[in-house]
Amino acid sequence: PGRLGQKSFVTRLRLEDGRSVQYSSVSWKGLLEAREQGPEYRAFTTALLAEVATANPRARFVAGKPIPVWLATVALTALILVSLAYGVWRATNQGATGAAFMIAALGLIGIWQLEPLRRFDDGGTA
Repeated sequence: PGRLGQKSFVTRLRLEDGRSVQYSSVSWKGLLEAREQGPEYRAFTTALLAEVATANPRARFVAGKPIPVWLATVALTALILVSLAYGVWRATNQGATGAAFMIAALGLIGIWQLEPLRRFDDGGTA
């Protein structure tokens, strides 16, 4: 998953000599304007990986982030969400309902941004 809830996928090809090439499913036309190319990206990547497998039967195909990175992400996310819940509880106990609502809103925005990370299937779009 990419920035601001937008789906983006990256493919990186690492060659035997150590050089690498990478491309994304999103074309950025500017700082705020992007075009998702899910179906085209999927078709190109599928064809490319089939050609790589044919050209080099020893090629390895690795997907996703390493387990330590995911565990660190989960731990940090849990810490942040617990901290926000504690902030809401403290603000509510001190009668600062406005602050409690703002902290809760921040937590909801964070959950909305993190939600794509928990999904394992892409719905067939990329």
